[in-house]
Amino acid sequence: DSAIFFFQKALTLASPGASKSRLSSIYRNVAQVYLTQWNHDSAYYYLIKADEVAKDLSENDYIRAEVNSLWGAYYEDMLDYEKSAEYFSRMCALSKKGGDNFHLIKCYLNESELAYRKGDFAQSLLRGFEALKITETYAYPPQVTDVFLALGNTYTALPSSKYRVAING
Repeated sequence: DSAIFFFQKALTLASPGASKSRLSSIYRNVAQVYLTQWNHDSAYYYLIKADEVAKDLSENDYIRAEVNSLWGAYYEDMLDYEKSAEYFSRMCALSKKGGDNFHLIKCYLNESELAYRKGDFAQSLLRGFEALKITETYAYPPQVTDVFLALGNTYTALPSSKYRVAING
């Protein structure tokens, strides 16, 4: 795969003297590609490597949040929702501590998705609207789209039209 090829090139060039945050990011990116390809064994291998390096980055909450987020996605794919929630909670704690709006939106979207899966649509909407509120001051277009999709999916799943609220924007 082309993405893996270029990330491996980056690893080869970066390895001798790269910063730990750079190495952790590269390992995380490789793991993300493998996760997207449903190659969980390879994703796990690179997540371990990313995690080992990221643990030494106590001053870099962003990188640590990225790695925890991907661990959450990994365990979600493995249908281990308890472990997934554990890693997403770590990501949320790091993003709240550092005022990291990108990961905070991911946090609320994940909480919205978990509530949705449990059939708790009110909680799902609440978390979705918390993410939407952040987009008023921090707007990364692909993420804003994710927020709207999450809210739309939750409204679509509501059991009755009496629970649906019209929102004019």
